[in-house]
Amino acid sequence: MLCPYCKNEHPDQADFCPITGQPLPPLPNISPSTCANCGASLPVDAQPCPVCGASNKHAGTLKQGALNAFWLKSRDYIKLAGFSFAALLILAALLIFALAIMLVRIGSPFNATQPSAVTPSMESNPQQLTKMVNNTPLTPSMSVPSQTQPVTITPTLTPSMSVPSQTQPAIIIPTQSWKQGILVYLVRIPSGFNSMYMMNLEKEDEPQLLLQPTTNQHYYGPWLSPDSRKVVFYDLNGSNGILDLQDLSVKLIEPCNSPTFSPNGTQIICGGGGHFRILNAENGALIRTLDVGVNGWLPVFSPDGTEVAFAVFGDGRSTSIWRIDAAGGQPVSLASEPFENYCPAWSPDGNWIAYQSSAVNAGSEIWIMDRNGENKRQITSTSGGWSRGPVWSPDGNWLAFVSTRSGSVGDEYGEVFVISLDNGEIFQVTNTDGTVLDWRITWGQIR
Repeated sequence: MLCPYCKNEHPDQADFCPITGQPLPPLPNISPSTCANCGASLPVDAQPCPVCGASNKHAGTLKQGALNAFWLKSRDYIKLAGFSFAALLILAALLIFALAIMLVRIGSPFNATQPSAVTPSMESNPQQLTKMVNNTPLTPSMSVPSQTQPVTITPTLTPSMSVPSQTQPAIIIPTQSWKQGILVYLVRIPSGFNSMYMMNLEKEDEPQLLLQPTTNQHYYGPWLSPDSRKVVFYDLNGSNGILDLQDLSVKLIEPCNSPTFSPNGTQIICGGGGHFRILNAENGALIRTLDVGVNGWLPVFSPDGTEVAFAVFGDGRSTSIWRIDAAGGQPVSLASEPFENYCPAWSPDGNWIAYQSSAVNAGSEIWIMDRNGENKRQITSTSGGWSRGPVWSPDGNWLAFVSTRSGSVGDEYGEVFVISLDNGEIFQVTNTDGTVLDWRITWGQIR
């Protein structure tokens, strides 16, 4: 038959157009065939004629047409089923792809830590709680690092179920320690003279012998250079010297009482009488003098080099502490009570001065005051003894001093201690059987 849609010939038995898929109009009813030999009426599929036995070509043709129509319909159904299956596969692939994108963007919900099967009550005994936690099998989350730090579990806290994607770094507050820099001090030997030692507080090594008297040298007042590479000292019985800590060589300079370095290390200031001599730190040559107008001793530069603090000897055993501009001028009294105020030492920031005073203890204690002589505060309290010769730590949080807290071999000897200016903790640094000289110790940082 002629298809009204695609204008092609299709089998008479086709129900729909195989090209457009449109249904075809029904065919008119087919009457039974007539035998071409005897004229008898035959069924559509009769072959041969049941009357005369002749073959019926018309009937055979109809039967073949029926078979052709059956296979055409089967082919069309197979094609339709194939198209439908392919469409289902494409749709399933699209759904799986969309689901995978959603999981990547929102994160998989299966990585969250599941709550424990045992939930302790708020009144749980801490020991029972610890036992339950230890006996509960744990499944590590994918975000847990390879090394697990100890965790403190508090029963009164309910852990949050939300787990951050990245662990925040812990904030570590370093503990302030007195084990910093190097300390130089003098120790009495059996001859009655003093040997010089250095201790590296950071490495906690054994004290290193720096200088030992060979005849009658009587070393006093060591003081570190700003770079902690040299020590200047004086000898009560001879010349002063500068000790190189790298090779332990000594460069002798002219006599200089209680010498200290300038902040830049290029100059050395010497105490004594009504003026201070300022020397070249390389060769000991005199640069200039600083007139103070009083009997000044033990001068020390401020950290910025603009001022000098010093002690003044008064009547009897009284001493006082003064300050003067390094360029000269009128000195200013900071602590002038009628008792001992002695041995000034600037803090690293230049805002405070530590000193020894007999204000409450005839044997001396460690005190501090601001640079203007105000806000005086007692730092140590030594029962039955004394504490003297303070010096600041490089970070300004500790004071080192010599004290008789653990024994003494004489009026001027003890051990080195350190005290925290934050909480008053005290630690003993040396163990010399009470043979460290109280004048003086020096503390510098390692560079």
